[in-house]
Amino acid sequence: MKRVFASLLIAAMVTTQIVGISVPTFAEEISQTEHAQDVSDQNVELKDSVIKAYKKVLKSPAKYIKDTMAVKKRKFTYALIDMDKSGIPCLVIETGGLDEAGYSTINDIDIFKYSKTKNKAVHIKGRLNEGMGSAGGYRGGADKVKNGVGISVTEYNAGNGDFTVTVSTVKGSKLVSKVVDRGSLADDDVAGGPETEKIKWHKVKSLNTLNNINIKD
Repeated sequence: MKRVFASLLIAAMVTTQIVGISVPTFAEEISQTEHAQDVSDQNVELKDSVIKAYKKVLKSPAKYIKDTMAVKKRKFTYALIDMDKSGIPCLVIETGGLDEAGYSTINDIDIFKYSKTKNKAVHIKGRLNEGMGSAGGYRGGADKVKNGVGISVTEYNAGNGDFTVTVSTVKGSKLVSKVVDRGSLADDDVAGGPETEKIKWHKVKSLNTLNNINIKD
């Protein structure tokens, strides 16, 4: 009886080979479960940290974004966009408003990235623009790269029809822009570049999108 009990105990403690398949022991299953729980807890903790950092910026965006616009009152909206394949979307803030004559201005687009080491949102060096100049010269439109990374901006010169398409991503603490197409409407050229989709801008006080941010760490 003692031999039978000992054999059963040993069998329960080691990995059993059944038809070439390795069956994990009870101890290994517990270890795997605990590891999965640790990873899950870390992801939740990271998500909470990102949300907290971005909320701080959205609470007072004027404090973090330098005013370079000749407008009566700046209006801020935000979006969450993958800019660097880090698994953590960047906080993208667009600043717009009306000038003294009541016309829309060229909007500024600033980007903030969560830093794990600093545990805060870092303002990325560099800025994008979109909108329409009141004088009728500049035309620009920003879109999110579909199924990819970055923001695509198509800029037109209304005077001569020349256009440039750039794709911007984040590298380290800087914004890196690459020209992917250029041409002229006068030559019947059509602006190309990657497939894009419209950016969904949200009011800074509407935090539902931020609270449901998708973190892939």
